[in-house]
Amino acid sequence: MARWHFDKSKAKRALQFISRLRQHIGPWAGQPLKLLPWQRRIISDVFGWVDEHGLRRYRTVWIEVPRKNGKTTLAAAIALYLLYADDEDGAEIYSAAADREQAAIVFEAARAMVEQAPALADHSMIYRREIHFPRRRNRWKVLSSDASTKHGLNVHGAVIDEVHAHQGRELWDVLTTGTGARRQPLVVAITTAGVAEDGNVAWEMHRYAEGVASGAIRDERFYPVLYKYDGEDWDKPRAWRKANPSYGHTVTREYLEAAARAARRSPAATEAFRQLHLNVWRSQHYATWLNLSDWDACRRDIDWSEYRGRECYAGLDLSAVRDLTALCLLFPEECGGYTARWIYWCPAETVYQRAKTDRVPYDQWAAEGWLRLTPGNCVDYDRVRADVLEFAREYRIVELALDRYFQGLQLAGQLVDDGLDVVSFGQGFLSMSGPSKELERLILGGHIRHEGDPVTRWAVQHCVAESDPAGNIKPSKRRSREKIDGIVACVMALGRAMLRDRGGGGSSVYEDRGLLVI
Repeated sequence: MARWHFDKSKAKRALQFISRLRQHIGPWAGQPLKLLPWQRRIISDVFGWVDEHGLRRYRTVWIEVPRKNGKTTLAAAIALYLLYADDEDGAEIYSAAADREQAAIVFEAARAMVEQAPALADHSMIYRREIHFPRRRNRWKVLSSDASTKHGLNVHGAVIDEVHAHQGRELWDVLTTGTGARRQPLVVAITTAGVAEDGNVAWEMHRYAEGVASGAIRDERFYPVLYKYDGEDWDKPRAWRKANPSYGHTVTREYLEAAARAARRSPAATEAFRQLHLNVWRSQHYATWLNLSDWDACRRDIDWSEYRGRECYAGLDLSAVRDLTALCLLFPEECGGYTARWIYWCPAETVYQRAKTDRVPYDQWAAEGWLRLTPGNCVDYDRVRADVLEFAREYRIVELALDRYFQGLQLAGQLVDDGLDVVSFGQGFLSMSGPSKELERLILGGHIRHEGDPVTRWAVQHCVAESDPAGNIKPSKRRSREKIDGIVACVMALGRAMLRDRGGGGSSVYEDRGLLVI
């Protein structure tokens, strides 16, 4: 006899139980739960395949689909079957996620289903974060993310929600290893795509699920469900249909068309659309940031002589040996927005070799006057200082923002002695996120004028934005393929201009005490 066989009666029993539940939200609220074909297949396979003793084959179900495809409803229905109809006494069911509120989402859906089913509600004790089924001494409980207090659980069923958001793997390990004492436990993990990086439990499980699905990994206890589309035509209905198994039902063409229109405006938005709606894993917490066509649309013919004596804010991004040193001058306009000018420096002795090895036309830019060469094989800060003072005589530099952690602090002190108001500017998310988002808004709205210099255009084309879990962003030198010093200098200048625009002049400790040396 084969180790596994399909028991139609068990599959039918699970399907019938779940089909009697009622929808809890949206236009279908109160109506019987109508399973879509892909959901019926999961229920049928998970509960129909058994061994010679009638015990379930699968121990782990990995469901990875884009947003709005009904995975929460499906997971809630499965957990309710485990709680009420799985012929288990003393069954412990848990729902867990990266935080307690997220963990409660599946539970809330299940509780609403129970409350609409008198046959279940009349035999249940329903609490804010627990459901008890006294007849069989079963219970469902919402767990917080504090895995250190969860050891010793006797897990018959678990729903682990949005695995991609988990910061570590301890909660995952606690729940999956807590199933050892049960006859036929089931862990259901539901998630959308996240960040592809080592140490991320969701990424590790995604790769494992792909291996099982392809046959490269043999695991008869693991049931992978993976829907995604990773093609170039991400904004076409055929891509949406392939990645979204509930396309035309819980996720509509109209909804995705609207989302795609918004996503076309920005590479970062495109990346988010592909992750959330096509289930494409991101390579890191960053995405290609600025749209080159939007940047080119901001180009104007500018006569800089007309700006003599005008007020501006400056950002100076200093370099070591190989990087460019960049100065951005940002002139506020009366009609709103800014006019921006960039100046770059590069060591003369390395420019031609760098142009050859990096395959970037530094030598051409230098010949055209967009790149200023300094003597030697590293940037000459004396030349930078002299040029900055030249611009300070030509324009009225209100503040000069400088990276607070850099080996050029001697230059900063000299510029202060020269009479410039030098302000220390952090390179972390706290300082950079606000002006980074404002820069993106200005570019999208056509509110930042520039002369189209090729060095900055190159930086715009290759700049990526790094993000943190709170949604803060900043240009990432570490992740960008090319030098983006001009963009960093612009963000620093914009950060100081924004502070003054909000009436924040004088509120910074740096304005009172000068540059803070750490």
